[in-house]
Amino acid sequence: MFDVFGPSLSEEMVQVIVKLPSPGPSTVAKGKRKAEEYSENGIQKKCKTLGDLLFNRKLSLPDQQPQRHAFREREEFFKTVIPSVIDNYTNRGDRDHKSHSFFLVPGGSGIGKTRAAYELNNLVPHARNLGIKLSDDLQAALQDPCYLKINFNNQHFYRKELDSNTYAVRIGVRLAAAAWSKDPEVIITAALENDSLEEVYAKNVIQRIYESRIKTTGRTLEAFIIHIDEYQNYINDAQRYGISRNDACADFRHMLKAIGQVMADDNRFFIIPICTGTSAIDIRFLPSDYTGLLVTLPPLTHESAIQMFRDIYKGHPLSAEVERQHHFRIALKDTCYIPRFIDFLLTSPTKFQGLSRDIDWGNLLCDAVRKKYPHIGMQDFWGSQDDVRVMISLALLRMQVTRRFVLPSGKELGELERDGLVYLLAVDGSRQDIVVVMIPFVTLKILNQGVGLPVIPDHLLFFPTIDNSWKWQDFEGLLGHFQKAIIDALITIRLSERGRATEIGKAIAGEDVPLEQESWRLCEIFRGARGSSTLLDRQVRLKSLGVYQEKKKCIVEKTDILPLTSVISCKCGEHDLSKGIFHCTTGNANLDYRWTLESLEGKTLAIFLEAKHTSTDRVLYQVELQQFYDGIINSTHNHREEYDVVVVIFTNRRIAGHDILDKEKMPNLLLIDQSCIDQYLSPSFAHRGLLT
Repeated sequence: MFDVFGPSLSEEMVQVIVKLPSPGPSTVAKGKRKAEEYSENGIQKKCKTLGDLLFNRKLSLPDQQPQRHAFREREEFFKTVIPSVIDNYTNRGDRDHKSHSFFLVPGGSGIGKTRAAYELNNLVPHARNLGIKLSDDLQAALQDPCYLKINFNNQHFYRKELDSNTYAVRIGVRLAAAAWSKDPEVIITAALENDSLEEVYAKNVIQRIYESRIKTTGRTLEAFIIHIDEYQNYINDAQRYGISRNDACADFRHMLKAIGQVMADDNRFFIIPICTGTSAIDIRFLPSDYTGLLVTLPPLTHESAIQMFRDIYKGHPLSAEVERQHHFRIALKDTCYIPRFIDFLLTSPTKFQGLSRDIDWGNLLCDAVRKKYPHIGMQDFWGSQDDVRVMISLALLRMQVTRRFVLPSGKELGELERDGLVYLLAVDGSRQDIVVVMIPFVTLKILNQGVGLPVIPDHLLFFPTIDNSWKWQDFEGLLGHFQKAIIDALITIRLSERGRATEIGKAIAGEDVPLEQESWRLCEIFRGARGSSTLLDRQVRLKSLGVYQEKKKCIVEKTDILPLTSVISCKCGEHDLSKGIFHCTTGNANLDYRWTLESLEGKTLAIFLEAKHTSTDRVLYQVELQQFYDGIINSTHNHREEYDVVVVIFTNRRIAGHDILDKEKMPNLLLIDQSCIDQYLSPSFAHRGLLT
């Protein structure tokens, strides 16, 4: 076989050596153009070799497109990536595999993975902002890199005819399609119809791109960004052809190794290979492979989300007013600052009536999410209702797990991440394998509607509007159900971990499920709360509780004593104190909720919770805190013989001198204030307690 890239072959030689047989029936899919019919100007011509099609034309690289929003809050991404980019430059041509790095950026849909890879085109200003020094030739190459994008969600998808060839050919053909045509189908079709397919391997393709580049740039050093997007789709599609998942993952890794081999063989250029997709479990670099760096992207901050709003509506006469609107701020936080969700929210008005004062932001966001991800509310997509409940439980508890965490259906957590709508956030930048689950409020509301027994009643998860704002009373009504959800979540996760997932539904429904051998600490139930370590470590047993509205005030005046009773009169009837979380009626003094927990040692715990809020003074002073505590202790002193009393004070205010909590004067206090409200309520709900 001759060198298809050789420049010295004449037309006559080509005809003698590789004269193609008369074409038979076309195997090209309907609607696809055959390679020999292609020409840049639309005039039909016949290409004799794949080399004719590719290398006698200019590169057709994508132009850098202006972005609607600046690339914000990604300093940690560049702090990780840029030093390894410098290493790839320094070690170009080094035969040691470990000297060359590949970047893997997994994450849920819309977190900003593709944009992060695209932003590698702008490494020079990012390095400057971080104070990272680049050599002159490295900086020159990075000012104008050659960006090659392979998108497995588009025309670079898995094809049996192509992907039965060697790994270097599989990736080489796709690189050629990315470099020489705005229509990848033309190049790939030509490759599949050509006898010289085995010559189009990665090394030769990249060398040809390099030779074409230096003719226009005049540089001797070139930087290649090879961006492989939606790589999980390659593995998915391969399985449809009967290839096992393990083999499909291995095939993809070998395709990457073909790129790595080029990095190790040639020092005239350096490569920045980056893979973006939803899965962190499909690519595993072995110790003998190239260095793989996994980088996860966190959500944005409130400041960046507001700036995105200003990017779109700058100069609009209503922009400043809308930005301050309460229901808009709630909806913005309902996104959990996922970039795509923010964009859904902010661009919805431009598709309808335009910016106005009375936009129903929350429902617009919810509709946009449902439309983009119609499968989000489908039980089959998640595996089972118990899987959904466990997912919500993990998100509410902010429990640290790995992607190998097994759900009731047998699926691993990492498998749901690769499906796109679960966000796994690294707890520590140095330990990307330890994660917590994050579910935006808007997604949680949709999921909650699909669970047989909702985690929280749907009417409490409403989207506020200009006429129906989110008030402190709304949050107070939610708080008891949220506390129940936390208890149910702890039970759900424990049963799942014990291999008793089939009992989850019964336990949550209040049926008798043996849990006598299980125990939890108060710090797990009141996450983030401040108090004495002795109290926080107190061990209790749990069972699912109902949430009930009391019929009348149990404490009328602040100086009154709470009657000692085991049965509570509620609007829906009478209930045993040990079987519910009881919401005190409006205007009740000193208390907003009460319930009991069985203790492993000592007496049963009687929990008395007061929620304190003010729209004016955002500071709660120590003297006020002491007064609130003393008021509850005095009103419940007759309970001490039968119970160990625990006082929980929840406030969205900031405690003055919050680092100084007098635990000797308030030994039975658990305090949840502005400093720890996010940890207690989780990112899904924290804003519902802060923005009232």
